[in-house]
Amino acid sequence: MENLFENLELQQKEQFLMAAMELKYFTLTQWKAIYGIIPMSQELFDGIQLLRLKMGEELEPVALNIFLKYSVFASNYSDRLENVVKAQDTGIEDIEMDTVALYKKCATLYMKNFNMT
Repeated sequence: MENLFENLELQQKEQFLMAAMELKYFTLTQWKAIYGIIPMSQELFDGIQLLRLKMGEELEPVALNIFLKYSVFASNYSDRLENVVKAQDTGIEDIEMDTVALYKKCATLYMKNFNMT
């Protein structure tokens, strides 16, 4: 039997792999909202963005697309993150801190303040 994946065009392979990755990380409800099957809400939007913070670059394309598509939710999310940063000592001023460690520290802080832990 032929390998069906090998017969796909490059763009089809990329879409297939992206969908598989999304299903690995997102809940079914989040996934449905991403693809417009159900309406996006602020809670779903925040969860997608915060999951991107937690999981890293692998989720960047979908998180960026959603961020650009839903400007009102993006603005609310950004305002809330800004308030968290202003209210907390995140250690961002520490130039010596390893970028990965700083990223993890910020992600943990955001998750805690968005009640996503």
